[in-house]
Amino acid sequence: MNNSRLILFLITLIISQSIISQEMDQKEENEKILAPSKAAFFSTILPGLGQAYNKNTGKYLSYMELLEQVFISITKITRVIKDIEAHIKED
Repeated sequence: MNNSRLILFLITLIISQSIISQEMDQKEENEKILAPSKAAFFSTILPGLGQAYNKNTGKYLSYMELLEQVFISITKITRVIKDIEAHIKED
């Protein structure tokens, strides 16, 4: 009777250890550690790329929208300046 309980306990222990190790492996795969230095490097190339590397799509899209608005504003301002310069040269 004691031997059967011991065998049952050992089987239960082995199965539980197997399940726990599988769960830990899945968590490690899902939560791969991303290097902060790579994210910083990507952010120096283009603001927002570090957020994309870290899979933070909300912030990435916000940065891209902000950059788009900045570039649109710059092009509009340069057009206005060129129009003013052309108008001054005509006079």
